[in-house]
Amino acid sequence: MYPSIDLEDAFLRIRNFLTTSPLCDNVSADPILVALEIIMKRNCFRFGDTYWLQTDGTAMGTPPAPSFAMLYYGIFEIDLLQSFGSSLHYLRRYIDDQFGIWIHHPDPAVDRQRWDEFKECQGNFCTLNWDFSTLLKTVNFLDLTLTVEPFHINTKLYEKPLNLHLYIPPNSARTSSVRLRLVTGGIFRILQLTSRDIDKKQSLAKFHSHLFARGYKLKFLNSAFETALQQFSKPRKEPVTPSSTDHLCFLHLPFHSRDPSQKTIQDAFHTQVLRPISRSKTFGRACNFELSRLSTDRVTWEGLFIQTPLPLVPKTEFEDYLYNIWNPHNRNRNGLIVAYSRPPNLKNLLFPRHVESKCLTARTVSTIQDELLDHTPSTEPN
Repeated sequence: MYPSIDLEDAFLRIRNFLTTSPLCDNVSADPILVALEIIMKRNCFRFGDTYWLQTDGTAMGTPPAPSFAMLYYGIFEIDLLQSFGSSLHYLRRYIDDQFGIWIHHPDPAVDRQRWDEFKECQGNFCTLNWDFSTLLKTVNFLDLTLTVEPFHINTKLYEKPLNLHLYIPPNSARTSSVRLRLVTGGIFRILQLTSRDIDKKQSLAKFHSHLFARGYKLKFLNSAFETALQQFSKPRKEPVTPSSTDHLCFLHLPFHSRDPSQKTIQDAFHTQVLRPISRSKTFGRACNFELSRLSTDRVTWEGLFIQTPLPLVPKTEFEDYLYNIWNPHNRNRNGLIVAYSRPPNLKNLLFPRHVESKCLTARTVSTIQDELLDHTPSTEPN
């Protein structure tokens, strides 16, 4: 869908919509349009060892690209619903996947004519070519199979025949909570998107077998399934309004199995930063202090007790003391959020494009953009 959008037509339609629609009374159109024009017309990307400037269509890979495309076609759909509202009971779209419920006309000839006009109207807008399925009682849309029954709509999960079910392997370098949440999230997805009990049981059995084939132990799977099913059967609590994050500190780390646990970091933060006895330490020393208290005794083959320290936090260069980072702006800090990212694997470390990208500085990217813009043919009349 992205390459099929004419930018000039899109900017014109979006400008008219932002300035005239009652849905956009409190929207500042000019800053939005200026920002979109910068992003859409200066999209420089890398392919192999070459650099390119995109000159047509929506800027691929940019954060506002999905919203830009959705808004552009959504403005057209407002007029579409007004023209075919008597035949369209329901119409929803995600990027370029569309789902609707068509109300048949009593006269089959009129109904067929209206259906052809609907397809022609969408086909004439921009250069996007739509593939329409026939009007059926059952259809696959995204990851769902929907079936229209006399008084309701049945839903169940849809999977492509070539789906390999490549879930995160159990020995992946991630926290143990990630594996548990993978199971819990998959079960909740099945139970929420599937309407019939027989389909739920079949999907749960397939999900269990796919995880087992991926390398997960039966003991872990059975325990995780039981916990997730118990959580889902509990009465739903009212949604809690999230508290402000202004008083929280964030620590983002690449995960390593030998690093101090999240609990150790949280304990060190609370005892050494929030309520410190002494602030003459760095945060790494504070973690090491907590770890030294957790050292364990073990017996050697000679029967001697020796001290086995847990892995310590490596000392970092330029690490500031706690009294320098303690409330520098007189703000009340009352918690710490520790977030982990996946560490780089061999592909990330050895693949040439990833290695070369680390050597590319922001200044180099800016220089390449300017050079590409200088060599772009001018479209202004002489």
